[in-house]
Amino acid sequence: MSAPGSTDQVQIYYFLALVAIVLVLRLRRSINGQRFSERIFVLPLIYVLILLSFVFDLTIYEVLVSISLAAVAVPLGTRASENAEFFYRGTILYFKRSVLLTIIWLGGFIVRAFLEIFYTTTDNLVTFIVTALLFFTLGLIIGERFTIYTKGKEILKTGKIPSKDEIQPAFEDTS
Repeated sequence: MSAPGSTDQVQIYYFLALVAIVLVLRLRRSINGQRFSERIFVLPLIYVLILLSFVFDLTIYEVLVSISLAAVAVPLGTRASENAEFFYRGTILYFKRSVLLTIIWLGGFIVRAFLEIFYTTTDNLVTFIVTALLFFTLGLIIGERFTIYTKGKEILKTGKIPSKDEIQPAFEDTS
């Protein structure tokens, strides 16, 4: 017979193992670079699906605020990705994205998953704040991916990675 609370400890160990795996894989990709392809928006789509599973705990007002934060963050994400680094490994184009955005998303996701698994209450202010932060970060990531996609397609078309001086912001008015 197991001691009281041992099931909770097993849940915590599984949760920590899952968090460690996700953390290591995401950070490794952010630091080492990621292959550029047409599937660049798959990860943000997965993030959207994860966030949709979290909105059931929120009121309609909180959902609308969260979605608004994501929409506001998209243009900010295009600015944040101005420093995305492109490079070739052999003949394959890779890019490095913002490690800071990865850390913010993962931190928020870990906190939100922890709240979902271990923290049940009718007071959902903390849940709303963390979910709103995740939506905001999702908007940043979508904006970042849009800019990376645009620059990557241009690099693939020309075959040349522009120097930092030649790079124009994604929404800069050139007229």
